Amino acid sequence: MKRHYLQGIPLLLLLSACASYAVRTVPINVPTAYPNKSIVGELTFVADVYGTAAKYRSVFDTIPSYERGYLGVNLIFFNDSGNTVSVDPSAITCTTRSGTIIDHVPATQVAEQVLRSTTGRYFAGGVIAAGSSKGANDRIRGDFAAKALKARDLPPGSRSQGFVFFSNVEPLQTLTIRGIRNAGDGTSIAVDISMPIIPLYRPVS
Repeated sequence: MKRHYLQGIPLLLLLSACASYAVRTVPINVPTAYPNKSIVGELTFVADVYGTAAKYRSVFDTIPSYERGYLGVNLIFFNDSGNTVSVDPSAITCTTRSGTIIDHVPATQVAEQVLRSTTGRYFAGGVIAAGSSKGANDRIRGDFAAKALKARDLPPGSRSQGFVFFSNVEPLQTLTIRGIRNAGDGTSIAVDISMPIIPLYRPVS
């Protein structure tokens, strides 16, 4: 009995390790480091696309979201002007190459598609492994929510970032950010950012 118990320990440790989730920071480089951006006066708007496994896993410890139909784009804002600028995430869309305008998908919805499996681990490792998966899934949900782009004001000289997700069933062509408001004079602007060629979601038939 003791021997069987000891033999089961490595399996439980492996299952628990697979069910863990590492929260990783998202780096911000200088504006010139990003190829996909739009510059309006002293404002720079960047669309940093997470379309490779290595890049995606550098900030999210899950299966790549684009393999589940959602491409992650980190929007980075550099405000080098003398005025506060506000950004409204609800006014951000993407145009596909066929001309269809699509809204971004809530990060919380995307998180549900990349959660750890609990059923398989329960049968393989019992309650401990299943509980570990649940804890990891809670951290996944929290991390996606924390990294999602939120409405915010950017003071002069500041920079900010946040993720939006778009369906990648069709090729994406242009990301549009509307409703950018200058607090100094009350004017609003809209910017378009060309999107790179990215992996498409191809469901298994």
